[in-house]
Amino acid sequence: MSFLVRNIWRAISVLALLWPLLSCAASGGPVEGMVVDEETGKPIEGAIVVARWTAQLNQIADSSTICYHVETTTTDSEGRYRIERWRSDHPPMFQQLFMFDREVYVTAYADGYRMADRHPKDKKMMIPFVGSTVERLKYLSLIAVSCSHKKKVEVKLLPLYKALYDEASDIAKTPEEKRMALYRLRDIERLELGSEQAWEKYREREKKIDQ
Repeated sequence: MSFLVRNIWRAISVLALLWPLLSCAASGGPVEGMVVDEETGKPIEGAIVVARWTAQLNQIADSSTICYHVETTTTDSEGRYRIERWRSDHPPMFQQLFMFDREVYVTAYADGYRMADRHPKDKKMMIPFVGSTVERLKYLSLIAVSCSHKKKVEVKLLPLYKALYDEASDIAKTPEEKRMALYRLRDIERLELGSEQAWEKYREREKKIDQ
């Protein structure tokens, strides 16, 4: 048996041994914890929790951060949330070679709150938002995260987008504020109707605001 063939067989044998370990390491989850009011210490029921699986994608001489999976859930009466274990569709060896610094980022949204600056382990702290309506609408824009180029992945953000639009449309009063709220509706329609139709509807509604 030639040197090359022997080394190929060795590599296959090592891969076969490592495959279960690599697959497990690439899975991620469960993601669980609590969403709590930082000032009162009380749990926040009904908060929307977003877990995003991110990684650095190695591209020869360059790298970029990607979000390749997302899940959302809501907190129960005790402020607790749990997202079940998720397994990537990518082959484990692909992930090991081309993806690194993989993490799961967890953010939370609750009407009238903003995320605090510091979070104890397994807890997401929130504090009542203080500021103008425009400042609140800008904050909602930051919370409207995106993930992946695949609709079947990003569509899982619809519960968040709909909650953001509900709050934005409730508080928007001036023409400027109403235009900002329309962006949150556009996020929803982009996933439901497609980007082109979403922008068309946005422009139609924007014209009515100015009339």
